[in-house]
Amino acid sequence: MKNMIYPGSITGSVVKVNLYYCSEHELHFPSSASPENPDRIKKIHRYLVNRRENLPFLKILENVKPATEADLLRIHEASYLEFIKKAVERGNTFLGDSTYLSRGSIIAAEFAAGAAIAACSDVMEEKATYGYALTRPPGHHATADKFGGYCLFNNAAIAIAYLQEMRKAKRVFICDWDAHAGNGTMRIFYECPDVYKFSIHRDPHDFYPHDGFLYQIGHGEGRGYTANMEMPPGAGDEEYMMVLDELVIPLIKQYSPDLILGLNGFDAHFSEPNVGLKLTAKGYNVIVSKLAKMGKMVILQEGGYNQNNPVLAHVIVNALAGKTVEVREDFDPLSSAVTGTQKTRKVVEEKIGELKGALREYFNL
Repeated sequence: MKNMIYPGSITGSVVKVNLYYCSEHELHFPSSASPENPDRIKKIHRYLVNRRENLPFLKILENVKPATEADLLRIHEASYLEFIKKAVERGNTFLGDSTYLSRGSIIAAEFAAGAAIAACSDVMEEKATYGYALTRPPGHHATADKFGGYCLFNNAAIAIAYLQEMRKAKRVFICDWDAHAGNGTMRIFYECPDVYKFSIHRDPHDFYPHDGFLYQIGHGEGRGYTANMEMPPGAGDEEYMMVLDELVIPLIKQYSPDLILGLNGFDAHFSEPNVGLKLTAKGYNVIVSKLAKMGKMVILQEGGYNQNNPVLAHVIVNALAGKTVEVREDFDPLSSAVTGTQKTRKVVEEKIGELKGALREYFNL
């Protein structure tokens, strides 16, 4: 790149981070209590706007164009789009698999996908060093023909298909650190070698979406281009760093993508109820910092439903700019029994070894 640098690189020009926010996401709302509601993104936006003076590298963009039907059809089947269109005519309705619709849900979802496209395009065209899109509804559980896990359209897949058709990027590396496996994205690109899918998530044997297992490494031409890291309950910062250092970073170096697409979920944070993972604000900072040093990067928001979302988003935008925000958290990593911590570490080490073995035929690990 001529005019931009990445944090951790040799000194150069100023890092620019674009944040994408579409107020249209408020058109998608539940008829009864749900953790996936407009407030979880509105609070992030408000928190960052109120601190804009202390974030000189951050540009907040709120006039994003929605994805077109042609954009959606690069990924989703026409019959599925027709099904969603007819479903919203009924007004507020529950589709199943934790997913609901309101009359404005399609508009909200089109803007979410549009924000993903804009973020990726702007970074590829060097209008920004990095991008972070507050996409809602989330997308990584949606497949070509099925909703799921609060997701209607797969924002990441739609953006990637756009980039590839417009020849703005050929190879994209996805790193998904939401607590729930990015099964929709995995299945869409399962036979595709031009998109690497790496998901780090809670062990799905007894956890939603009950998909995204370690043995699933792709099929056909895409074999070796999917990786699922099953994290046991109790896994936190150190275990995630092991996965990054021993698997993700080496794979990115060898795959040499045009763009790294981070799918962020705040539900891996220790404060998220009923999940059991133990990432801290520092852990999120290190994940983003390590990946940002590897090249062009965009982050899309997926899950995360706890009150710490705004603070963690603040940590992320600073991490993209190569800065660290000190966050005081009520978490003591030493509070767990030593034997429990050792057991968790051993499980992660064994799974890393198993995944390396499965991928060694395709990459030098």
